[in-house]
Amino acid sequence: MCEIKKVACASKDESLYHIFSQVSPEIFREFLLEREASKVCLSCGINKLYIPTREMEGGKGHYVWYQSINHAFDITPDNAEYLTVCTHCGYISRYHSMIVFDWMAKLQKKESGDG
Repeated sequence: MCEIKKVACASKDESLYHIFSQVSPEIFREFLLEREASKVCLSCGINKLYIPTREMEGGKGHYVWYQSINHAFDITPDNAEYLTVCTHCGYISRYHSMIVFDWMAKLQKKESGDG
């Protein structure tokens, strides 16, 4: 189900987009469930959490939106995070992208029988 695809990319930006766009809302939800992340807002306790997404280039689906952790530096896998947002009070929970990518790689190995 989770496969980190490797492709030849023309630029660094294209390569980063390819890496980050592999985290679909379904994969991110699976990550959150497996890691036993809270299903309710840590601030107000309401269970109305939203995962911000963006449409993939060419309309090929959606990926989980990400942002830079330290805006003084470029977005890279070790300087990016995914978010969940409470639609009731606006509280934001943050998840470091490298943890998500490491989890995806381990899941891929396990599913392929290498792990």
